Amino acid sequence: MIVKSLSAALTAGLLSTLALTAPVTAHAGNVANATLGCFVDTYAYDYLTDGGCQGWWTPWGATNPSVVYLEVGNLPAGTYSFSWRDTNTGQTVCQGSGASCVRDISLYATVRTTVYVQDVQTGATKQLSADATYYNGYH
Repeated sequence: MIVKSLSAALTAGLLSTLALTAPVTAHAGNVANATLGCFVDTYAYDYLTDGGCQGWWTPWGATNPSVVYLEVGNLPAGTYSFSWRDTNTGQTVCQGSGASCVRDISLYATVRTTVYVQDVQTGATKQLSADATYYNGYH
C-alpha cells in the first residue's frame, strides 16, 4: 500500500512538472551555408570535395563504369526537401534519396548534378551544383 501511494505521488509530481514545462517548438533550418560535395568511387579512400570532383581509373584501382556519390552538407537541424536534377537535361535523378545521391559514371564522362534544397518550414531554397569527371589515369 505504501509503495502504491509513493508511486502515485511521484507520478502526480512528474505530471505536474511536465505540465509547467513550455512545449518544445520546431526550429527552422538554414540553407544559406549548404554545400554540395562529391567523389568518384575508386578502390582508394575517397572523400567529399565541395563543388566538384574527379576520379582516375587505373587497372586494379577502380571499376569502369563507377559511381559518383554526392551529398549536401552544412545543414543545421531542420526539415528539408531535396530535388536532384541532371544539370544538362533537367531530368530528375535520385528521387526520394534525401541529402545524398548516387549516379553512374563511365570513363571520359562528366556527370553534372544540381540539387535544390528547401527548408520545409520557411520555404527558403538554395541551388547547389557539382560536376564529377572520370579520367583514364592509365594511358
